[in-house]
Amino acid sequence: MIKANVVKDVLRMMNFDGIFWIVLASLQIILGIPLILFFGYGIPMIGCGIWNIYAATRTLRNVKVFRQHPSLIFPHWRDSINTILIMIGVNFFLGGFIGVLAGLYDLMVRSYVMKHEADLKEISLTERSGE
Repeated sequence: MIKANVVKDVLRMMNFDGIFWIVLASLQIILGIPLILFFGYGIPMIGCGIWNIYAATRTLRNVKVFRQHPSLIFPHWRDSINTILIMIGVNFFLGGFIGVLAGLYDLMVRSYVMKHEADLKEISLTERSGE
């Protein structure tokens, strides 16, 4: 039962993560428009916002996949550290501090998954054996 709760928790966090990224990316785009008009800077922020919306929709799609195949959760998050750190850096330099917050939340989700590695790997073995 605890293993099922871990999967539900991860999926809930990922769902929130995707929505959080969409909201923050929308803010980046909205704030980028006046920056272009008044200061000539803002295109990188808008570009970052568009990329963040794309990444958020991928996260929300992954929630659906992981609901069907929970064994994919651990490998996905285990291998995501470089992507998360790059996104934090890009958001810090191009998208403003807003995107850094969502990147820190991604690190928190990854930490939760790493902490529950044994449970998620057991789910993976159970899924492969067809039980």
